Amino acid sequence: MSEKSVWVRLNKKEPNIKKQVLETLGHNFAVKQMKKKTVDGPEKSVKKEKELRILDTKTNQNLSIALRGQYKHLSLEEVRLAILRCDEKVLCLDSSGNLDSASLQTLISSLPDHDVINKIVALEEDPEDLAEGEKFLHTVGKIKKFVPILRNMAFKVEYPQMLEDVRRDIVNTRAALEELMNSKKFERVLSYILEFGNVLNTGSRNADTLGFDISFLPKLNNTKDADGMTLLHYLAETMLKEENDSADFEDGLLHFAAAERVSVDQVKANLAKMKKEINNIGQDLQRHHKQDPEDRFRETFEKFYEQADGEVSLQETSLDMMLKCYKTVSEIFTFEVSKYAIEDFFKDFNEFIALYKRCKEDLKRFEDKRRRDEEAQARAEQERAERADRDTRQRALQDVTNDHTNTEVMDQLVQLINTGQVFDVMGRRRRQPKSAAERRAEQLNRSRSRTGLTCSPTSKVTASAGDTLDGILLGGDENNLLPRKSRPRERRAPGLPTGLESRERYFEAPGQDGAASDPDQQNALLQKLRDL
Repeated sequence: MSEKSVWVRLNKKEPNIKKQVLETLGHNFAVKQMKKKTVDGPEKSVKKEKELRILDTKTNQNLSIALRGQYKHLSLEEVRLAILRCDEKVLCLDSSGNLDSASLQTLISSLPDHDVINKIVALEEDPEDLAEGEKFLHTVGKIKKFVPILRNMAFKVEYPQMLEDVRRDIVNTRAALEELMNSKKFERVLSYILEFGNVLNTGSRNADTLGFDISFLPKLNNTKDADGMTLLHYLAETMLKEENDSADFEDGLLHFAAAERVSVDQVKANLAKMKKEINNIGQDLQRHHKQDPEDRFRETFEKFYEQADGEVSLQETSLDMMLKCYKTVSEIFTFEVSKYAIEDFFKDFNEFIALYKRCKEDLKRFEDKRRRDEEAQARAEQERAERADRDTRQRALQDVTNDHTNTEVMDQLVQLINTGQVFDVMGRRRRQPKSAAERRAEQLNRSRSRTGLTCSPTSKVTASAGDTLDGILLGGDENNLLPRKSRPRERRAPGLPTGLESRERYFEAPGQDGAASDPDQQNALLQKLRDL
């Protein structure tokens, strides 16, 4: 290790760590060494597994597992009393407190043969020295025929559910068969299918057939047309249009779905099992003798045997009637029962019903889509019609507005004609253009006239009489200005064309109150204006 290493430096120095810190560290984190105690006396022997006398290890282990399950809270004596009393409420309960034979079945399956049990019972050793499984068998095996008692108790717990399953399967199957036999709607559907087949097979050896195999029904969905529609779609569409009352034949076959799940072989096996167990109970009742004051086997199973025997016999009769009903169905639809099992019959039939329902749903979806398209097209056409009608009304309104405008223009023109203003406008528009000399004379006259009009009678004359137009016209007398008097507008008489009469202009001298001037004076004035 190099002298520069930090570890060399640290080892040369004292750690300078308090002793208390190190003691606390050792107390909390150090591995404690267990000291072996030395004993002066002899060593204590280690407890060993109890040696098996008769049972094998596997059987003993299975019994131990079964006893440590639902029976771990029971002593061996309590288990023995429960078996004598045939108390399923003690031996046949699950973890939720409901009756269940699973725990008891586990215990029964773990038991050895009857000869082995007898050998263990015959042991004269102290039961406390026996292994757990052998101890249980040594205690319980003293009950005569305790294994059949356990089996009878397990069957008694299972019986209500087994009977209900068998009864339900038989009832559903028979009800489905009777529904099919009494269905007139399905018979009508079959007539259409048969006719379709004869039409499609025209010219072949299968033409004009009297019937067809009922297993062919699901295969109708395999025949398609050019548009992808199947023969089953066409059948559903035809039934909806032509035979609407029979189109819902599947609604009358209420029990077909439940009947498909039925296995006749399983029903027969369950009935046989129940019949066998009931017969065993009957035989045990005949041979049973009370062996203990707590023995209640006869009281528990005698009434149960009579009731169960009658119920199972009834279900056997119902099964026979169901099979006869299926035989009748086979005669109606012409097939052999031995070649067409009832499970296959219901499977094919339910497949056909499912495909038929799906075809009807497809047709409904197509019809809804077609209706929506038609409604959309109708709305589009209606909108186009409304738009065209709206445009027509707008154009008509524009035409009426134009007519109204033209009418107003004519009314204004008639008013102008009646008032005579139109002729003034026309006269102004037709007036010939003035020469340059006339425009200068008019401008000079207008400017001087304004100057004369703005001067008061007492104002001083700034220009000589001969230099002004007033002086020229009136000899320099500024008080003899002749302002033009407007012609008063006269109201025309009704019916007379206003504006066509001659117009006169009047000139009045100031101070004459509108009286006409001398004609010679007017002519002289006009002559002077022309000379300018």
